[in-house]
Amino acid sequence: MLSFFIYSVKRQKIKIPNINTTEFAEFYGIMLGDGCIYSNMSGICVAGHSVLDYMYHKNRLGLLIRILFGIEPKYYYSKDQKLIRTVVYSREVAKFFKELGFPVGLKKESTLVIPSIFFSNKNILKSCIRGLYDTDGTIYHHKGAKSIIEISITDLTLKEMTRKALELLGLNVKKTTKRVYLSGKEKTINFFNEILPANPRHTIKFSYLLKGEKIPSSIEIENYIKQGKFNSI
Repeated sequence: MLSFFIYSVKRQKIKIPNINTTEFAEFYGIMLGDGCIYSNMSGICVAGHSVLDYMYHKNRLGLLIRILFGIEPKYYYSKDQKLIRTVVYSREVAKFFKELGFPVGLKKESTLVIPSIFFSNKNILKSCIRGLYDTDGTIYHHKGAKSIIEISITDLTLKEMTRKALELLGLNVKKTTKRVYLSGKEKTINFFNEILPANPRHTIKFSYLLKGEKIPSSIEIENYIKQGKFNSI
């Protein structure tokens, strides 16, 4: 029975999604953060931390792929590098993203953009930022401000578009050469209420802030997960 199921999945026809949806916008944001098109155009890949991002890849990312493309993704792990890769093997999907303007192979400076159509609908724009934050963002403790939200971005065009998107959503941020960020408990809560991050590595940290406790570091969260403290997430 299992072998038949695997065979039937391989024979599934790939769906090409409507780009003007919150689900696709979120997935595109994920691709902007940790995704790539393979240089040989064999498919697309999203990379993450094998512990901190495991549940996010298996649950949220996997669900989005099934909804959008009608296919079960493949998961690969590297214990040495603490890496998880979620892959969609499809030249059709690779071509689809390339035609949307997503770069093939290694991302280069000023090659990443938030599609302009996303700016015409705030819910869709929020979803794109959610995907970007869930993959390239973080929340951490700051002695003075209590908390800082940041998204690591070196691409100049994407960084400026992200700043404009967040300001359009009523979230004023600052930027440096490598990030956009905001600080303070109230602004952090507003960010989470608007963007609704879905990656447990962020939502777990945020729960500590809401309880008035110090936000744990990523290393602490990784150790907690290994200890089974968050098995229910």
